[in-house]
Amino acid sequence: MKKSSLLINWAGAALLALALVGCYKLTGGGRLMLSDGTFTDGATGAVIDLTGSDCTFGLTAQGTSTSDDDMVPAKGEIQIVNHTAGIIFHGVVDQTGNDKYQSMFPTMVTYWGSRGTIQIGNSPAVAVDGFQLTVTAPTSASPTVFLGTGFGSSSMTMSGTLDCGNVKLHAQ
Repeated sequence: MKKSSLLINWAGAALLALALVGCYKLTGGGRLMLSDGTFTDGATGAVIDLTGSDCTFGLTAQGTSTSDDDMVPAKGEIQIVNHTAGIIFHGVVDQTGNDKYQSMFPTMVTYWGSRGTIQIGNSPAVAVDGFQLTVTAPTSASPTVFLGTGFGSSSMTMSGTLDCGNVKLHAQ
């Protein structure tokens, strides 16, 4: 078998494997200043405005099923560090919308997770009850990131547009 023919066969097998997995993959990271954000302390009732905070983040996530269900299993991780407020969030992705929804919203992906931790300042990290991460990566503008999470009776939201870095939606 010729080398070029072998390469075509391998490339075809790789594309077939990607097609069988379905769903999109999202990778990226960068720096953003929050255009909106709050931290609500459930114990004291205090609400802290996080708007204007300097953050960095990194993520990789993708769906792992071709099921026709609305929600499908996913895998991946996200980390957001709010340098201004001293908050470190780490989450493990386990669900996303079915690929059919991706075709309706080709520049936006939402992931959900039921595991993760949040650390505030020098306090020990605590488990989160769940989180939602939505990333919009339009072709003509900077990507935006939204994170909402809860832990115990406390909650936090953060959203902003990337100042530097990138997010890439990989169609599979």
